[in-house]
Amino acid sequence: MIKIEQSPYKHYLNSLGAGLIGFLILFLLIILIKLFDFLSGQNDSFQIDLKDFLLSLIGFGFLFLVKHFEQFTIKKF
Repeated sequence: MIKIEQSPYKHYLNSLGAGLIGFLILFLLIILIKLFDFLSGQNDSFQIDLKDFLLSLIGFGFLFLVKHFEQFTIKKF
C-alpha cells in the first residue's frame, strides 16, 4: 500500500521547490563555464542562448522527479 505523508499541495510545492533549485544550480553552472571561457579568451562573446535555458530544464525535471517519488512510502505487511 502506498501512503502519502503530507497533503497533496505541500507534496507538489516541495517537489517544485526542489526542481527550481535543480534548475538554478545547472543554469548557474552553465553561466559560470561560459563566463570562464569568455574571460580566458576561448570565446569572443558572452551569450546565454535558449539552448542553455532548455538544458537547465533537465536539472529541474530530474530533481522534481526525485523529490516527487521520495515522498511516497511503501508500507510493508
